[in-house]
Amino acid sequence: MKTIHLGMIGSGHVSNRYFEQAAQLEGVRVLATCAKHMEHAERKAAEHGVPRWYDDYRVMMDQEELDGVVVTTPHSLPRWNGACMYLMRSRSLLPSRTANAWSPWPRRKALSS
Repeated sequence: MKTIHLGMIGSGHVSNRYFEQAAQLEGVRVLATCAKHMEHAERKAAEHGVPRWYDDYRVMMDQEELDGVVVTTPHSLPRWNGACMYLMRSRSLLPSRTANAWSPWPRRKALSS
């Protein structure tokens, strides 16, 4: 089975739920986390055994081979909107049915499901 590699954008308390859920799933691994402040991203990475951390989601997306990204920042923040737009433009990602989860399926496939 192929391991699904995820990135996490946001380091607040909401992200803990997604780190914990990913840890319970066989074949899922969080490869990188990103936060506005590098020390927050590094702390969250250390807490959850994530090998790499960033303070810029664009750099994370360009440097990591991710199958999906979970955005845990508040919807009202411009950073969330910017991250979502960047992800859609750069990777043809679409939001899943659950808030803030993004998957790598091509737009055509995601729209038909």
